[in-house]
Amino acid sequence: MIFSPVGVIAFSLLAFPITYGFNHLMKYTGDDHRIVFGAAVLVIAILGIVLFLLSTYQQQRPKDKLFYVFVLLSFTGVIDLITSLEIDGYIRGFMTTYLKEGEPYLKTSHCTLACYYDGTVHVVMYIAMAVRCLQNLDYRNLALYWSGSMTNIVLVFLIGNVIGKYSDDVKASYLLTIPYLLVPVVVGYVMMKRERKVKFDPKRIEAAHQQDILTRPIDVLLITFMIFAIFITTLRGLGALDCTWPSVQGYLARYEPYIGDPVAYPRVQMLIYLFYYVPYYAATICGLLFPGQRWMLDWSILHAGATSQAQVIHMCASFHKRTLSAFRPPMLGRRGFFFINMGLQTVPQILAWRCHSNPEFFQELPVDKEKKAK
Repeated sequence: MIFSPVGVIAFSLLAFPITYGFNHLMKYTGDDHRIVFGAAVLVIAILGIVLFLLSTYQQQRPKDKLFYVFVLLSFTGVIDLITSLEIDGYIRGFMTTYLKEGEPYLKTSHCTLACYYDGTVHVVMYIAMAVRCLQNLDYRNLALYWSGSMTNIVLVFLIGNVIGKYSDDVKASYLLTIPYLLVPVVVGYVMMKRERKVKFDPKRIEAAHQQDILTRPIDVLLITFMIFAIFITTLRGLGALDCTWPSVQGYLARYEPYIGDPVAYPRVQMLIYLFYYVPYYAATICGLLFPGQRWMLDWSILHAGATSQAQVIHMCASFHKRTLSAFRPPMLGRRGFFFINMGLQTVPQILAWRCHSNPEFFQELPVDKEKKAK
């Protein structure tokens, strides 16, 4: 049955026969994007009803209701994998009609890589979280990591579609993406409200708070990187805003001409970095300097998930075959391109590891019982 690890995987793989049948059925309904949209909604609704009915008649079903969300998302994630494989010509006859009448902008390099990421990395996360729901195990950190990743990927997708080169191709199927923005936000909120299952020793918290910044070399390196990240992210953001400063234009021309691609997705990503990640970098510096910042534990994971996805897609799309050669990094600047982008991708993962390898530093000092009584 579906309430087992094998059942979860089998349910996600139903995407292959269903998309194949859906594609061939659409050949007899005509090229109408509204029919494509309605059929896609109907398929997802039927699968949701099937999941509900199975849970009704199953005695040993998972108590965590998010299990059903992750199972359904694993199915749609495999659809994204099928979409990217068809776009790159590895398979045929699965998503042809949908790509033509539903969301033609999925054929861009950015969206193709986004589908690959959702169909591989995210699907593994969905299955892992669903299985942990079945086994009543904690998956709080994994869910936060996925929440940051999915929120970023969908936010760039939604905004880039309506302001970029393919804004005239936005149709009813565009609305299918909106739940993918709401669900990770809700899941992230629910996870942050859940209590951590880790108990902290008050003595270790006090000892961690007494450590000077100079005795924490990893934190010094992280702060140094955050200062660098603020600078380089501001530079890229100004480039996305068409700043005419010679230093900005020189950076774009030498390292990242892809930011100027008219599809607008990389431009939107750089603006998200500028307006959201730069304040986070500044707050992180404070969090590493001053102990007791509990928010660092959750937000470091959210940010690690978001930047991992953002940087992988940005780097791969910069060299994708559908990216025009004029927007690919020039040969002379490729070492700098990889150094900058790998740093922006890797260091947030190190920050999340640092926060959770020594979480006592980010806990508030315990209050004595006598003080509480007063």
